[in-house]
Amino acid sequence: MGAGASASADQIKNASPEDIAAAVKELSPESLSKIKAALGGAFYLVDHTFKEDAKPEEWWAKMGEMMADKAGWSAFFKSNCDKGFYNHAFMPLSQTHTVCIWERKPGTTEEGLQKLLDEVVTQGAMVNKMMQISPELSGGKMPFPEAYAKDSTVSMEGSASFPTKSVWYLIHHDMKEGKAAEWWEGMAKMDAAAQKAFADDCLAKGYYNHCFMPISQNLCYCVWEVKEAGMDEGFQTFLDDVVGRGCMVNTLHAMPAALTGGTAPCKPQLNVE
Repeated sequence: MGAGASASADQIKNASPEDIAAAVKELSPESLSKIKAALGGAFYLVDHTFKEDAKPEEWWAKMGEMMADKAGWSAFFKSNCDKGFYNHAFMPLSQTHTVCIWERKPGTTEEGLQKLLDEVVTQGAMVNKMMQISPELSGGKMPFPEAYAKDSTVSMEGSASFPTKSVWYLIHHDMKEGKAAEWWEGMAKMDAAAQKAFADDCLAKGYYNHCFMPISQNLCYCVWEVKEAGMDEGFQTFLDDVVGRGCMVNTLHAMPAALTGGTAPCKPQLNVE
């Protein structure tokens, strides 16, 4: 069964263990992620944008009313959790563009999460693009602790948020044409010492990377904390030259404090004295 070939039901039924093992070896990381997601749980970065005929101000007003009712909000949140879908992070980038991180419990489906997002969470007002975070490309590390793990201590009544004085960004990394292999090879060469040196350099400059969320070899997202406002230019240069090593186009999306309420999706590592 060569790469790119499709198999009939009879071929799969009659395949030997050796045939199946050989076929699995030919699968891309993205295909393996989809298979594992179908068998177990998964994490998703969800990009929410309002439909052309929607009224964002009405959605935000309704959401504000829901969140102000603490008992009602906890019940709403727990209802989603009980269905097998957990919202780890709510990251508004503007009045018309929001990104969230969702987890899907083993035994649930992508279709179920999509339906919840479309009909319940965004009340039909948004286009909700789900992108699975690849466990193969992330080294098995997800951006948040698994809510549905056997020993999980994650609250089912609301996701954690933290007061912060820092500036927070979602970074959209697009690989330049023909540069993906070069960047990933460079990542693979970083040993523990190199990773620590990189982290120390980031802290010295006033930057901290909380989440690395690869979707594919050509598309990744990260959540970064920056010590103070006015550091955009230097931070952009750092992302382009040091993080991306000239292989990526790095787009900064700030999370406005006016929309986040001055809270962060991750425990701050800067301005915590």
